[in-house]
Amino acid sequence: MFVNLWKKEPFLRLQIPFMAGMILGMYVTIPIRVLLILSICGWMIPSFLKPADHFALRHLQGACIHITIFLLGTGLWHQADIRQRADWVGHHLSDSSQLILLLEEQPLKKARSWKAAATVTAVINEGRLQSVSGKMLLYFLKEPKLQYGDRVMIQGEIQRIRGIPGGFDYGKYCSYRNLFHQVFLKNWQVLPAKRKHHGHWLQDTRDYCLKILRQYIPRQQEYGIAQALLIGYREELDKGIVQAYTNTGVVHIIAISGLHLGLIYITLLQLLKWMPKVARALLVIAVLWVFSLLTGASASVLRSAVMFSIMATGQFMLGRYANSRNTLAAAAFLLLCYQPYFLLDVGFQLSFLAVGGILFCYQPVYDWWMLRNKWLDKLWQMIAVSIAAQVFTWPVCLYYFHQFPNLFLLANLIAVPLSTMLLYGEIILVCLPNIWLGKLLSGGIMFMNTCIQWLDKVPGAVTHNIQISLPQTVCLYGITMLFLLKRWYGALVTGVLFAALHAYDGVETLRQKKIIVYNGVECINGHLRKQYKTEALIQFEGKRILRLTGRLPNKLPAAKMKIDYILLSHNPRVDISCLRDYFIYELIIFDSSNAPFLIRKWKSAAKKLPLRCFSVPDEGAFVVNL
Repeated sequence: MFVNLWKKEPFLRLQIPFMAGMILGMYVTIPIRVLLILSICGWMIPSFLKPADHFALRHLQGACIHITIFLLGTGLWHQADIRQRADWVGHHLSDSSQLILLLEEQPLKKARSWKAAATVTAVINEGRLQSVSGKMLLYFLKEPKLQYGDRVMIQGEIQRIRGIPGGFDYGKYCSYRNLFHQVFLKNWQVLPAKRKHHGHWLQDTRDYCLKILRQYIPRQQEYGIAQALLIGYREELDKGIVQAYTNTGVVHIIAISGLHLGLIYITLLQLLKWMPKVARALLVIAVLWVFSLLTGASASVLRSAVMFSIMATGQFMLGRYANSRNTLAAAAFLLLCYQPYFLLDVGFQLSFLAVGGILFCYQPVYDWWMLRNKWLDKLWQMIAVSIAAQVFTWPVCLYYFHQFPNLFLLANLIAVPLSTMLLYGEIILVCLPNIWLGKLLSGGIMFMNTCIQWLDKVPGAVTHNIQISLPQTVCLYGITMLFLLKRWYGALVTGVLFAALHAYDGVETLRQKKIIVYNGVECINGHLRKQYKTEALIQFEGKRILRLTGRLPNKLPAAKMKIDYILLSHNPRVDISCLRDYFIYELIIFDSSNAPFLIRKWKSAAKKLPLRCFSVPDEGAFVVNL
């Protein structure tokens, strides 16, 4: 299976140094210009020498090619960070800044607010307008009368986006989308549009599709699935339904993926057989990319669009059939050049790993069992595809989602063919609206939901609370690859290493003792976690935290109270210069429940006195390891 892989699939070979360079770029900033010039010279110069000398230097030339690709990955990673640009909005913000923004989406209703993403186009400081770049999240207390593409001017308390300790790191997730700031708005001013936004026609098409689906598929549980299935709109999905699809391993059904583009690609090729090859290829590629943009251009959709575009170009325009594995690697290479942060996108990782598993492992799995009956063989093909897709994705799923869907084979056998028919039906519905077709689709979605929810309730349908580290995930991939290559001894050794790492992490977890301050105070002792939301005095492992939420007593104490940390919470009316008259302490902490202007006031006073302080909204969670 892996014989002559390097020769037949060059993009797969180049992908290794390219991704290695990006991973280095995450942690280290290195001057690459000189190194890049030297490596390019080592790559190009041997080509101009005599054949004998060129042959003698072939290994050096090969090494220089890989070094060049490695440095390219490192450079692209640094260039992708918008904070490296001089015009980034974060370099020009002040307390009095006014911002001009362009809404990139329709405001969406959340639990307690309305949310919209916006691009910052300009900042006004002291009456001077300056063009800037960057993105920002806007939160509105009430429903704003705003549309996609509107220009607004705001002035408010701009905050950095932070993650929650011990949970999903939303701040890091946003940073890999070059999104670092958010603002909670009460007032804003709508500005006249300079020109119609280039994405209006896409938004209008999405709105039309959503309108048709809501009209002809009236129940929320059904039209929520219908919207996700057709254009990837997931804002109206029922949370219980999503959890059931996740637990049974078929959540990819309601996330626009390569399955959807693959169906469209195959269908278009069949319908357009009468067209000349070049015209057919151009039309298919255009439809695929329009659909990709319409669905939000997620990493998995872009992967499919690039792959099918390469395949259509090669087959119909160049008359050559592409190597599927090399095409997959080429799609990854091109997408990472376009957006290096895709490397950390879970959808990107799962999409490429699933397709890679199918391309590398489907045939060996299918060969396990040869069936003569046509329909049983079709069923076995579907099972083999599901198993092959899981081969490369299961370690990543354990790492990110901490669970494994034990009934994924049965769930896929039900959901994949049903969702295929439903997708075709929805495409027909939005093109030719019909009440009877809407009722048929509604019934089909209801049946699929019922089946998936029933499977989710089967005892042992999912294994929960699987905790593995990144090194353990690498070990699982090592075991998988060595098993496929039938290197049994190597797989056994890697398995022992995995067990050792798992045992070490378990011991470290039992030994951990820490205090975390974010919106509240959380104390961790081994596996035990205890949260303190309202307590005034918190004592843990010899450390004492005093939470102040109101005024200080008018009368000074006879003896100062000894405290390790003073936590100012919920906007207390406190003059921090007076705290040392009441307490002996190490540090003042301002948590995220305080108003930004109060935190700025306290920080300014602490700097003058001077006093040690820590601002959770500005610096992230305060963590003490004991």
